[in-house]
Amino acid sequence: MGNAPIVKTEGIVLKRIEVSNTSTTVVWLTRDHGRLATLIKGAQRPKSFFLGRVDVFYTCELLYYARDREHLHFARECSPLRTRPALRRRWKSAAVASYWCDLVQRVLPWGTPQPVLYDLLDTALDAIAAATVSAAQVYWFELRVLNLLGQAPRWDRCVLCGSKLPVDAAAVFSAAQGGLICQGCRQGQRGLMTVPPDRRALLGALRVAPS
Repeated sequence: MGNAPIVKTEGIVLKRIEVSNTSTTVVWLTRDHGRLATLIKGAQRPKSFFLGRVDVFYTCELLYYARDREHLHFARECSPLRTRPALRRRWKSAAVASYWCDLVQRVLPWGTPQPVLYDLLDTALDAIAAATVSAAQVYWFELRVLNLLGQAPRWDRCVLCGSKLPVDAAAVFSAAQGGLICQGCRQGQRGLMTVPPDRRALLGALRVAPS
């Protein structure tokens, strides 16, 4: 690959794209370099070194030739660290894993290191591979991603006036305002949703509200 430097990192396979009968493009979330893509030439040939070593939801050790001005690099070696075979046996877990990987692709720009998000996805995939997935885990992941992006709703104070909201009372959520609003600020607001105290307590237990 000419003078292209070889980079070693750890990555999670977010997506595979078959570009020909033999070659594959893999989209990764890497610990050190964020989201990137690698072209694997001959990946589907019977004697390919990569055969069986890279698939969606795998966490791998990756070596690739880095290109300075492109997001598509060239893979050199790949060794699976965690394959999570249970995600190929339970369709609900596979569907959730696919959703999480797609969500990460949509919110993270190319080449932006985000090690906290990497660890979050790696831990979340391990969790649903080890046990049956629940709806609470889906919401937990979404809210954690929002928190990392600085977009998590506030659950303890009114987003308009900043007044503290009683924990034992129902509050009103405004998607347009991005959080809960107090009774004094709700006048004239549209599209409001009541959030009961137990739901607020659950969200607090997930510890996703920004500090």
